Amino acid sequence: MLALGIPVAAQGAAYPDTTERIIELGRRACEELGADALVLACGGMSGVTERVAQAVGVPATNGVAVGALTAHALWRAGLRTSAGGAYAPPEPIPYDGMPSFTRS
Repeated sequence: MLALGIPVAAQGAAYPDTTERIIELGRRACEELGADALVLACGGMSGVTERVAQAVGVPATNGVAVGALTAHALWRAGLRTSAGGAYAPPEPIPYDGMPSFTRS
């Protein structure tokens, strides 16, 4: 994993210098780390995925979209959070001045 080091608000298709930095790191990942695919793991990079893939010469994917689609696929397959007890119930939160969302 290589960090871009640029704030999310300064990434994306509207920032050509940032795109060049992503391409630079993509090439470095391939040359130095042996990567043969890239995951752009920030929503701010979603508009440059195809450009990066073309410039670097390996497949690139939008990690945020892939994560959302994976979660959707799991939901469509009927998978839900386990009821085995690994997850604690949420702690009660006081909602001062708001109507109750549950019936007692």
